[in-house]
Amino acid sequence: MPLRNLSRQQKRRLLLLWGIGGPLVLLLAVGIIYFLWSPTVPAPKEAQQPPIVEQELHPTDLQQMQGWFGPWEMAAPNSTGSPALVLLRENGSVEVSSWTVPVDEQWHESKPFEVQAQTADEQQVKMRTNSGQIYTLSYDQPFVFASRPGQVYVYTKTGMEYELRTITTEQARQLGRHI
Repeated sequence: MPLRNLSRQQKRRLLLLWGIGGPLVLLLAVGIIYFLWSPTVPAPKEAQQPPIVEQELHPTDLQQMQGWFGPWEMAAPNSTGSPALVLLRENGSVEVSSWTVPVDEQWHESKPFEVQAQTADEQQVKMRTNSGQIYTLSYDQPFVFASRPGQVYVYTKTGMEYELRTITTEQARQLGRHI
């Protein structure tokens, strides 16, 4: 039926139908074309394990020092009256080695920051550390702070005077002997 023969109301309905339906048909056509010619989305890959990297483990300085002068045994903080090398831990525990390190000219005067105060008598030195721990050591008894395993310390006594001396653990390793 030609458009001329339609009534005014029929023409409005037809115009409304084409006004809404036309863009809807066009949108549907674009969606179908996009779906058919769009790049395909790859399927999700299976979860992969991260690569395993072989890494050589190195001992810490403290572990290395303990290996050099071991075996070690736990001791009471005030019962270290032997010439054995002792390891002083921040929590107040003391470990005694089966090695000693004799004092010679390689040792030099030292004032480690770990030592807050010290008192001495004829036989021993009482030392208080920054962590508040008190240790009693004999003269010429080498010791190591666990927080500074690269240095070995010793209190020496000459007459009424005493001093704190140090060497590196490498030097101590060369001088040390099993007791």
